[in-house]
Amino acid sequence: MSPRRRIRGREWMPPKVQYSNGSYNRIYGTGPDRTSVSIYYDKTPPEKASRRTKTAVLNAYKQAGPTRQGNSVNHLLGLYMKSDAWAKLAPKTRSGYEYAAIKIRQLLGNMNADTLTRGQLRQYMDSRADIPGNANKEITLIKGAYSWAFERDLVSQNPARDIKKFPSRAGTRYVTDDEFHSFCEFAPPIWKAFAWMGYVTALRRGDLVRLKKSAITDDGLLVYTSKTKQLLLFEWTDDLRYAIQLCKDVPRSVHIYRYLLGQRNGTRYADNGLGSRWRLIQQDWSKATGHQTFAFRDLRAKSATDHSTGEHLGHRRTDVLQRHYRNRLPKRVQPVEVKR
Repeated sequence: MSPRRRIRGREWMPPKVQYSNGSYNRIYGTGPDRTSVSIYYDKTPPEKASRRTKTAVLNAYKQAGPTRQGNSVNHLLGLYMKSDAWAKLAPKTRSGYEYAAIKIRQLLGNMNADTLTRGQLRQYMDSRADIPGNANKEITLIKGAYSWAFERDLVSQNPARDIKKFPSRAGTRYVTDDEFHSFCEFAPPIWKAFAWMGYVTALRRGDLVRLKKSAITDDGLLVYTSKTKQLLLFEWTDDLRYAIQLCKDVPRSVHIYRYLLGQRNGTRYADNGLGSRWRLIQQDWSKATGHQTFAFRDLRAKSATDHSTGEHLGHRRTDVLQRHYRNRLPKRVQPVEVKR
């Protein structure tokens, strides 16, 4: 029986490599033992792949090896990413970890998971020091996978347990009242509604795009936050009623819709697509008014700073609130009095 022909434009791909959802996967085994390991990430389909991408895929294929090691880091990650613990993670968290796993598999994938040392992981982190945010996410994934495997006697130790992350830089941008109102006057109705809802409720962008009309109750707005797993009831205020009315007044091409902040056809915004559109409208506003652009998450920080307690953010620990959100304004101090 002759081997199956490749799709036109994919003839350059190595054998036992398939492309799916932005990932090149190395296939191992057949039948019920068939498994796949992601070896390279690129959203451009293979038919349009550049020479650089083709070279990278071929190198990753060689590193993956002809046979899958049962105790490799690749194997450990594969088991963890098929577990119930993985399924319980928020969709956005899983998406970030899937991207982080690409680099881990490239650099550590073929190493023995049970003999990987703390020093080797520290060297891995140091080699990624130029992009500390990505490195921190990668070590968090490794730590979670080893912790899950250690409880099930799949490994004898967790070398990532004591690895220190790179310090994260706290945000410093505070959106003033003038900037907020200036943007709302400039922005189209949908972005004005997003800005008001983001400021009044301090909800994250992902929670806002999932917000349905059914969340509106007689007592207020009932929201289950995806990250902190908190059920919050925002009691009615004049500002909240105004923000909800802005959502209802957004022009739509349909009369029946589920999402308060959906697209014109009633469907939900994709979180990534929403972020790129927000940046574009921010750039247009900045050019027109001369104001400095701000990220959507800066509205959450403004909301936390302007609120008397910040409890509406849903954090259980006050130190998180203070460290990440309520630090955007300068601390007022008194100068020393000169003795005369």
